Amino acid sequence: PVSVDMEPEMEVGFDSLPDTPRVPPTVIARGITFAGELTGEGVIEVDGTVEGGIHLQGTVNVNPTGTVQGPIDATDVEVAGFVEGSVIAHNHILLKKTGVITGDVTTTSFTIEDGGWFNGRTTMKKPKKKR
Repeated sequence: PVSVDMEPEMEVGFDSLPDTPRVPPTVIARGITFAGELTGEGVIEVDGTVEGGIHLQGTVNVNPTGTVQGPIDATDVEVAGFVEGSVIAHNHILLKKTGVITGDVTTTSFTIEDGGWFNGRTTMKKPKKKR
């Protein structure tokens, strides 16, 4: 007889990557106002108000109750709330149907859902070539 060790199938994704700690998102909760600069890596969920810039290697989600008054520079940005300031997304920006961006946008990919409101200039960058 042949013996075979069977391992359960693993989903490939963030949780299954070796040496990648699972870090919960940083949340600016509804009713909270943060004044200053936010910098770092990971995911920031904005349900309250940020008065200042966000500079992140990762994702910024401005949820329907969230407001950012200042520039955002991140890998990906999703806006369902209100952003007043420039937005740079090195990968993608998604402006949801409840979202508002007042400011200039620079990105390689920009999606505006029907109902999303954008007032500014857009600069589209070419995506980096994969090697």
